[in-house]
Amino acid sequence: MIWLLSFVATASVGNVLWGALGSRLCIGHVVPDSCVMVLAFIGLRRGLLPLAVAALLLGGLLAHDSLGALGLHTTALLLTALGIVLLASSLAAAGRLFFALTCAVAATAHEALLYLLLLLHSGRANFASWAPATLVLTGLLTGLWAFCCEPWLVRLDAALSPRRPENLLWRS
Repeated sequence: MIWLLSFVATASVGNVLWGALGSRLCIGHVVPDSCVMVLAFIGLRRGLLPLAVAALLLGGLLAHDSLGALGLHTTALLLTALGIVLLASSLAAAGRLFFALTCAVAATAHEALLYLLLLLHSGRANFASWAPATLVLTGLLTGLWAFCCEPWLVRLDAALSPRRPENLLWRS
């Protein structure tokens, strides 16, 4: 459980840092989505239950940060997590490039889900007219950032994963 909280904290810190740096460094406020990146990592490496718990926790943190509608970010992240699980179960692929592509697709889907859920909830989405055009750019930037951060996330996962005692390992 401590590794899950560590990954949620990593995503939250990444979200805050990119939110702060995005206004200074990025064109059009297009920043990578660190929460979706961590969700994709958990979805590709762990099971469905840790992914759902992470989506609920990160959705609550995102909703608190953005002052969005109640349950908007949580629902979008849960649907994104479901898409990640379906993608991972239907494709027999692994590696750094697959992780980056999964993050790019998941970030694009997450932003589109936010937009669609707002439209369904209130009949209008109060975004600027250029906001839907940034969906693909956000996905591409998230995929690029995920490609760079994947070795660090693997090392964090290895450091936080519970160790099995050597006397319980099967000997061949």
